[in-house]
Amino acid sequence: MGEGEYEEVNYQPASSKGGENYGWPIMEGIHCYDPDPCSPLGLTQPVAEYSHSRGCAVIGGPVYRGSKFAKMQGIYFYADFCSGLIWGLRRVGDSWQSALLYDAPFLITGIGEDEDGNLYVTNYTHGTILALEQQLQVSTATTEGTATATVAPAEQTAERVNGLAEKGRLLFVDRGCVACHVVSSVPEAIGTSGPALDGFGNPSKWPLIAGVLVNTPDNAKRWIINPASFKSDTAMLNLGLSDSDADAIIALLGTLQ
Repeated sequence: MGEGEYEEVNYQPASSKGGENYGWPIMEGIHCYDPDPCSPLGLTQPVAEYSHSRGCAVIGGPVYRGSKFAKMQGIYFYADFCSGLIWGLRRVGDSWQSALLYDAPFLITGIGEDEDGNLYVTNYTHGTILALEQQLQVSTATTEGTATATVAPAEQTAERVNGLAEKGRLLFVDRGCVACHVVSSVPEAIGTSGPALDGFGNPSKWPLIAGVLVNTPDNAKRWIINPASFKSDTAMLNLGLSDSDADAIIALLGTLQ
């Protein structure tokens, strides 16, 4: 779960009778939310968290209990919908250890298992289901590994670009950009208060951003993160984008040739 800045993973033992207070809205992850400062007394803290610089929405999965990959035993798998990052989490004594296992070039909507305990990842970008398999070492102190089939570097690059642009399309809709701009590849984008953005990814067609910045990916990213810093009278709102969210929207704009 998460809200504006952090996503978190909580643990409830099987022996629990329920009623744990995981802190919302007093805390978001291990950080005070409302009020700030706050007191964590009486609250059950998350066992893992990450900031929205690494994604947008946590996707919880199962603990691996299958027989095919011994070194994955006891590891809880979770991912982020937007970034495609997949982590492994497990308890070691009285502490929890989490490690990044794989950076998938697609949006992830779920992690599930079959009757034999094998794990699968749902690829939202292409509408496929991929097996999650152990390929690297997993020790008692760290979790390392990868997921799904290996692809050639050039193909992987194309997959990543397409996945990032799809994330950008979802953000473009979610952040209300569709109310201001027309984009032919985004059916929801029918707004007219801002410029139509088709051709934005081609600097020869769109040489300047807002008439003040040379149209490069870096400048476009700087513009959408804080437009007023470049043009004080701009009508474009500060959308509160994280660095990774801005990268995704720039990937979408780059497809608009």
